[in-house]
Amino acid sequence: MQKIILLEDGIKDYIRHCARERKLSENTLKSYRIVLNKFRRFVRKNMQIDQIQEVTKEVIRVYLEHLNESWKSSTARHHINVVQGFFSYLEENEIIEDTPFRKMHIRIREPKRLPEALSLGEMNRILKAVYSSPAPESGLEEHLAEMIHWRDYRIPLLYRDESAGTVRIEV
Repeated sequence: MQKIILLEDGIKDYIRHCARERKLSENTLKSYRIVLNKFRRFVRKNMQIDQIQEVTKEVIRVYLEHLNESWKSSTARHHINVVQGFFSYLEENEIIEDTPFRKMHIRIREPKRLPEALSLGEMNRILKAVYSSPAPESGLEEHLAEMIHWRDYRIPLLYRDESAGTVRIEV
């Protein structure tokens, strides 16, 4: 028969392992401790579970629903990753036979985010700064392209009229 281990004790052991063996930073350890203790309190309060062996796929599904309702997707994903890592550790060290995450396909829907667009005023300030530089003929397009690529911004269409020395922006 498998030894009964409290979630609280398993969490302490996992945090010690992360500190000693994996040499994780104090901030990461603090984050793991917070996430795992929130998980422990949730399953204790909502499902009266105190023992590691009592955590099943259904418990994980209920917890996942709770995360999706309570947190942004990036936070929910972080929580699931930490809890999943904890159960993988327990399985690898033969504290449990199988992790409840085995063969689970977890989907946390990420909201689609559009890249931030530069405003017309921002574009005009950039262009004014570039044109007031000592050598305006030194590759305006390259400077703008590099800056836009680096910042991952969407911009309106740019047209440069060399003869007039102007740049037209179409929104």
